[in-house]
Amino acid sequence: MNIQPMAVDPGALMTRIGELISLGRPGAARPLLAAVRGLAPPSAGLSVLAARLALMGEGQDDAEAELDAALLSEPQHAGLRKCRAELRRQRGDLEGAARDAAEAVICDRDDAGSKALLGMLMLDLDRPDDAIACLGEAVAAAPMDVTAWEALARAHAAAAAPETALQVLQMGIAAVPGAVALRNAAILLCIRLRDFTRADQLAE
Repeated sequence: MNIQPMAVDPGALMTRIGELISLGRPGAARPLLAAVRGLAPPSAGLSVLAARLALMGEGQDDAEAELDAALLSEPQHAGLRKCRAELRRQRGDLEGAARDAAEAVICDRDDAGSKALLGMLMLDLDRPDDAIACLGEAVAAAPMDVTAWEALARAHAAAAAPETALQVLQMGIAAVPGAVALRNAAILLCIRLRDFTRADQLAE
């Protein structure tokens, strides 16, 4: 009896690689990525996974080369733009990162992650009003994004609106009740505002 080899689905493997990367398990993801590259033609999705893996180690140069080459083929790919923006941010190239993040938003208007990243870069570039606009759209589209809520509050604080920043943090806490980071940020802001009663309530 002939035993047929089991079919391998590259798409399913790519999904699993993404999950492993998100779980912080690059060692398990790398051999799967090598296997997929032997099964499927080059693609933007593979390049994003490879770049994310490289960024988890010491491979920033490898990640940049991978993304640059992929963007030559697919310059309007939002995922590639967003990944290169994150790489450039890590390297301190905030202007370049902001350009890539803005392109990612243009390429995919519905991607809350790109808007959040652009907002955080605007905050890094000391442009709080632009940050507020981007991050406001991000939390509206993805209300469970704790990092975006916290960044939006910091943007309002940077715009000299601490009370609004506190309201944002309270909205974030309502959206994600278990977010300790948001609660801690709200407590610290209350202390800076000398509102110790509200700080005590939040701590409870």
